[in-house]
Amino acid sequence: MKNTIIACFTFFILLLSCTDEQEIAYNEKVSSEFYSNKMRFEEVQEQLASGYFDNSGDSKILKDVKNLEGKSELAVASGKDINSLLISETAKPYHTQLLLYLDKIQLYYALTGEYISNTDTAARSQLLDRVHKVGKDAEDLQNKCLESQILFLNKAGIQQEPLQAE
Repeated sequence: MKNTIIACFTFFILLLSCTDEQEIAYNEKVSSEFYSNKMRFEEVQEQLASGYFDNSGDSKILKDVKNLEGKSELAVASGKDINSLLISETAKPYHTQLLLYLDKIQLYYALTGEYISNTDTAARSQLLDRVHKVGKDAEDLQNKCLESQILFLNKAGIQQEPLQAE
């Protein structure tokens, strides 16, 4: 009986340590994906704000649109990578926010590509308004991702600093 209790206790401790390792591995992987996509998103935001995409020649427009498509494909790949991971109940809210964020930045890239490609002044103005709104929504989701990550780290008992929004 004593050996059974010790075996059960050992199994329970082992199970808890494996869970911690899974949670840590999950956090490291998704944090890396989040940060990479965040940097690409902010790069495009800065280019848009600086006027980098305005008054471009046809060859530059094509190159810029291809670049945005590439960033969008990377966001899709990140979403697939994140979805392929084992997700605990503790990680689900964080996981959901990350996927929403990746979807939003894909939309941002698509709208920015439309904006760059469009030559009609009125249409460009409307597209720019939509790009700014979607960009703001993505920034809000970025903050929600960080908030969800902090909650996840606390619930999982992981002593680690979350990625900073800045």
